[in-house]
Amino acid sequence: MKINETVKEVYLNAFNKGLWDDKDEKQRERFNFYMWLQSEVTEAAIEGIGLNEEKEKEELADIFIMICSKFGREGWDLEKAVRVKMDLNKTRPYKHGKDKLN
Repeated sequence: MKINETVKEVYLNAFNKGLWDDKDEKQRERFNFYMWLQSEVTEAAIEGIGLNEEKEKEELADIFIMICSKFGREGWDLEKAVRVKMDLNKTRPYKHGKDKLN
């Protein structure tokens, strides 16, 4: 399945389950999305620290699903956004020019 096909499927499911409310004020909807996304990132980090690989993968999949849902909601092209970002990252210096932590 292509990424943008996944985006459409994920968004439609999220919309049908009431996760996107057309009555929501746009600014509040965006804030809620990013807070929800942050909670999923936190859950993935906790599972990763606890070395629960299956739960960590599940939480990372949730993050991907949420991102697909957002792109579907906005009508954005995720494949293009990923390609543009990957091309930009290729131009960056090693470790983005930051010194090693060690």
